Amino acid sequence: MYYVIYGNSNGFYDIAYRDIVDLPNVEYYRGICFENKFLNFILRIHLSKKVNGIIELPFKKCWYKLLYYNIKKKPKDEDKLCFLFFSRLIEDDFSRNYLLYLKDRFPRAKYVCYFHDILDSHININIENIKEIFDLVLTYDYNDSIKYNLIYHPTPYCFVSIEKNKKYESDIYFVGKAKTRLQTIVSAYDKFEQKGFKCLFFIVDCNLKEYPIRNGIRYIETMSYIENLKYVRNSKCVLEINQEGAIGMTPRTWEAIMYDKYLITNNIYIKNTPFFVGKYMKIYCDNIDIDLDLNKNISYPCKLKLLLSPINLINKIEYNFLHSY
Repeated sequence: MYYVIYGNSNGFYDIAYRDIVDLPNVEYYRGICFENKFLNFILRIHLSKKVNGIIELPFKKCWYKLLYYNIKKKPKDEDKLCFLFFSRLIEDDFSRNYLLYLKDRFPRAKYVCYFHDILDSHININIENIKEIFDLVLTYDYNDSIKYNLIYHPTPYCFVSIEKNKKYESDIYFVGKAKTRLQTIVSAYDKFEQKGFKCLFFIVDCNLKEYPIRNGIRYIETMSYIENLKYVRNSKCVLEINQEGAIGMTPRTWEAIMYDKYLITNNIYIKNTPFFVGKYMKIYCDNIDIDLDLNKNISYPCKLKLLLSPINLINKIEYNFLHSY
C-alpha cells in the first residue's frame, strides 16, 4: 500500500516515525501542511484563531484542492492508497473537512486514525463519529482499546544517536507536564533524593498555583525533544509517571529501552506487555521502596527495540485490512 501520513509537528514524532518517512511508499507531513514553507506560512495566517477571532476569513475550502495536488504520488489503483491521520489533527473543523474532501476525491482509498493520547484528553471528538468516518481506528492506550473497541498498537519509536555530555548527567531523570500529578511528581522526587539519588526533574507548566521548591526540580515553559534526549542519554534511570487513567506506555518507556536505561514507572500494566524486563524496570506506588545499583551497564534485547519500529504499525494496518474483507 501507499501511505500518506498526516502526523504531528512535535519533535517527538519526527524521531518516532523516522524509520518510515523515507520509504518509497510513504509520504509523511508534519500536520495538514505543505512542503513549501511560504505556502505553510500563508495557510497558518489564513487559519489563525487570533486573526479569525477579529474577522472571519473566507475561502478556506480553497486550500483543500491545493493540499490534494500537493500529494506527490497518487497510485493508479486507488484501493492501495491509505491516509493515516493522527487524532489531534481532526479536532478542528478545517482538518475534518479536508478529510471529508479526500474521501470524496478518493472514495476507494483506506482511512486510518491513530490516537497517541487517551481519548478523554481530546476535545471536540466523538469516537462513534470517528468510527463512521475512518475504516480503522487505533489507539496507543490498552484501556481505551477495550473501552471503545479500538485496535491497540503501542506508540512507535526509533533510535537517534546522542553524545555523552556531563552537563546533562543525573541518576534519575523526569520530564513532563504537571497536569493533575504535581504532588505525585514532587513526592517521588523527595523519596528518591532521600535515598541519595541525584534527581533532575523538569516540570513543563507555567500556570501552576504552587511551585514546590527543590534543588533538582526545574519549572520550564517547554523543552525540545532533542534536548530531552540529551538528558535521557546522560541519565542512569528514567522515571515515568502516567497521567491518571492512562496505561499506555509513554515515550519515557521507549527512551529507557532504546538508550539502555533503568525505568521506574507507576504503570502497573507494563508487566502484561512484551516490553517488560523485570531486572531493568521497577514498578512503584505511593509507598516507594526501590533499591537500584545504577552503576551497572545494562542492555535491552535488540528484538525488543525492533518491536518499536513504525514499520510494525504499517504492518498492523495492512494485516487488519487484509483480514477484514
